[in-house]
Amino acid sequence: STTLLYKGLEKLNDRAIVIPHVGGAVGQWDIHDEKWQTLGEIHSVHGSFEGWGRLALDKYKRKIGFIGSGDNHNGQGGGFPPSGVPGHFTHGGLAAVYANELTRGGILDAMFARRTYATSGPRILIYTTINDNIMGSEVSVSDVPTIDVLARGKQAILKADIIKNGKV
Repeated sequence: STTLLYKGLEKLNDRAIVIPHVGGAVGQWDIHDEKWQTLGEIHSVHGSFEGWGRLALDKYKRKIGFIGSGDNHNGQGGGFPPSGVPGHFTHGGLAAVYANELTRGGILDAMFARRTYATSGPRILIYTTINDNIMGSEVSVSDVPTIDVLARGKQAILKADIIKNGKV
C-alpha cells in the first residue's frame, strides 16, 4: 500500500519523490503525503489529465506541481509521436524543471519546490513569477498580484490561461 511505501522511504532516510501516474486511470488524491509527493503527472502517451491535476488543487487542496512523461515502457524520452501501441493515444509528455544547478541535488531541490511544468511534447519554455516569486512558491497577496509570464516555443504562443480557484 502507499502508506507502507511512505514508511519505507522514511526508513531509508534519503530524498525521494513519489509522482502519481495517471496513465489511463484516476489517481488517488485522498492518499497523499506532502513530504514525498510534491508532483503529479498530467500528460503522457495515455493522454492529458489536467482535470485530475485541478482535482488535486481544487477539491483536495494539495500543494503540488506537475510534470509530463513519456510513459511508453521502453525507455524512450518524452515528446515522441504516438506509437500505435494500444492505450498510447498521443505524444509522450515532457517534464521541465527549473533547477539552480544541473546536478542530482539541484534537480531534486527544484522538484521538491514544485518548480516544474509539463508539456504535451513540444519544447516550450515557460517562466512564471507572481510578485517576483518563481513558480512553485507559496505566495500570500492582499492586493492584485503582479503575474509575469515568459513563454517561448517553436511557434507563436497566442494565449496563456491563469487559473485561480478552479476558474480561468
